[in-house]
Amino acid sequence: MKLISKYLCWMLGCSIAAMLCSIAAMLINPLLLIVGHVIYAEEPILVLFYLISYVFVGSIMWYLLRNKKWKMQTLGIWLVVNLVLLAQVICWIRTIGDGMTGLMILTAFIVNALLSAIPIGFCCYNHK
Repeated sequence: MKLISKYLCWMLGCSIAAMLCSIAAMLINPLLLIVGHVIYAEEPILVLFYLISYVFVGSIMWYLLRNKKWKMQTLGIWLVVNLVLLAQVICWIRTIGDGMTGLMILTAFIVNALLSAIPIGFCCYNHK
């Protein structure tokens, strides 16, 4: 196996781990415990947002920052992925028109953004 394909496979696995950790953080959010499962069942586009942000954008950012120190990689990947996800979530919130649902999703995004730094940092640190 070529060296570059090993790196890509490793980072794809790390991006998927970060996405799963972020979705788990969304599910344990106190506001979403009450009606969160209903929101995800009615709006499956939210799962697509996470796939786009964590798997694709995370992999691209890791490739661009692969020669940097692990702290710079973690910060860069975390910042860009969460900015892309925030833009998607804000656009989606503007279209639904329901304030309480939008507040719950935005709160879940903040919890996810904080908790997703852990697996991203772990993968960047162990990759070097």
